Amino acid sequence: MIEKITRNIGAIILIVVLIAIFAPIIFTLPGFECFNKTITGQIGDTIGGTTAPFWGFLSVILLYLTFKEQRVFNHEQSNFNRSQQIANDCDLLMKIRDNISNLCNNLEVNILNLNPQKNIQLKGASHIEDLRNTTHKDNHINEDEFDKLYKNVIEIAELCLLYYNIVLQSSLEKELKEAFIQPISIQKESINRLFYLYLQKNINIIKTTASIEDDLFERYKKTNERFIERFKNAELALQNIQ
Repeated sequence: MIEKITRNIGAIILIVVLIAIFAPIIFTLPGFECFNKTITGQIGDTIGGTTAPFWGFLSVILLYLTFKEQRVFNHEQSNFNRSQQIANDCDLLMKIRDNISNLCNNLEVNILNLNPQKNIQLKGASHIEDLRNTTHKDNHINEDEFDKLYKNVIEIAELCLLYYNIVLQSSLEKELKEAFIQPISIQKESINRLFYLYLQKNINIIKTTASIEDDLFERYKKTNERFIERFKNAELALQNIQ
């Protein structure tokens, strides 16, 4: 019924307008008393009273069609805005992902091997595992090199956590969210090893003369615990979309 009205709205409006125009003429012509409205009051009141229902009916139809078109427009605008937001989210995530990947690939792990004594400069977050003294007992790292490594890892960790938060808050579908999570998981695991190696004191750190009395495993203890906790919370949140 509504579709028929919409398709024939032009004809309906024309009919209503013609009826509204000719109704006063018809109702004021001399003739049958039941149709003779010339003695019912002022002619203006008669014309207004006879045409008002037609104009009112026309207004209702036009108002309904306006509301309907507005709903269609709002729906299309909502879909457009959502598609734009998805595109923006994807673009931002890809930029952060590439940044994380580059930082991880260029991360320097400078190891001092004591048997025989030699410096080994490795590049890539995956080499953090080479600092594990339970499996690489001859591998050590100088205090200043460790400080530099740790601060660089924190920078990458912050980007990873930001990346996860954007994925969770984005308007992407579940499948797209999962697709964005997977590529970053390897880098996250690599840098996360440093936090656990530090927590378990499984790193041989050679102190400098200036800090010989310091406990190097207390220096970043609070920061270390905080990042471990933040990654745990992020992983729990991510499990809800997988």
